[in-house]
Amino acid sequence: MDKTDIVNAILQLKQENNLFKDYFFPICSAFFTSLLGAFIAYKTVTHQEKKLEEKNKLHISNRWIIDIQGILTSLIALKVNYHGSLSSDPYKRAMQVPSFLMTAQHMEKDISEITFILPTSKSESGNGWVQITRVEALVKNYNLLLTMLDKRNELDFSVKQELVKASSDNSYAQLNSEDIKKLSSKIDLVNLIDLTERSILMIDSLILECVDFLEEFPKVIEKTVKLNKVKNSVKLIKFDFSDQKSAEFLKLSPIGDYEKIAKLFGESAEGIKKRYGMQLG
Repeated sequence: MDKTDIVNAILQLKQENNLFKDYFFPICSAFFTSLLGAFIAYKTVTHQEKKLEEKNKLHISNRWIIDIQGILTSLIALKVNYHGSLSSDPYKRAMQVPSFLMTAQHMEKDISEITFILPTSKSESGNGWVQITRVEALVKNYNLLLTMLDKRNELDFSVKQELVKASSDNSYAQLNSEDIKKLSSKIDLVNLIDLTERSILMIDSLILECVDFLEEFPKVIEKTVKLNKVKNSVKLIKFDFSDQKSAEFLKLSPIGDYEKIAKLFGESAEGIKKRYGMQLG
């Protein structure tokens, strides 16, 4: 081959300009690489946000469980004061239930914290703790009980002070019903018996509600919170009340003699049963 042939061969090897290959492909490649990076970043951030959201839900749920367990502990501490020593006589019962040392505080909870447990459709609706109104009622009734016990403490002190002053041996523990009626103010005595019966029944009712909450609420959370997203960082708190010690305080206190209470209040026994019995209905 002469020099001319060699030059021609080299010129033929030179690639022709390709607009797509030389311009559009690099631009598109860079664009799609950036788009893919942005998509991956978005998915990563979204995943982290969802994980944080589920983690926060679980933290809120655990706080509620711990707070309700605290209510249960307070209620059992109150019940210990008279558990196993109540007679059916309303006068004696009022004497057997002492003034309570009130260390428990009213609970102020923001019910909107747990709106995430609400059913998203009618097919998922139901009773139980998925209805946050029931949770709210539990807290409000507990606060009402504390207010009621404060008032009862005042009456208890007043009535028993009268009995101590009026009784010959300065003791009210051995007084019978007739003596209690004679030696104390009827108005204060009637109110004390009324608040005593309400308190006994309300404490029992709230204990049962707290136990049911602590057993069933975690099941609601397992259905509404994606625990698999936070399984390695936060655990759902659960309680077991199947032991004998727990069962003892789940027993309802013996009811009072409604016939005697009815005579004291001037009402029918049926009316008295509705007044007190409905609290556990």
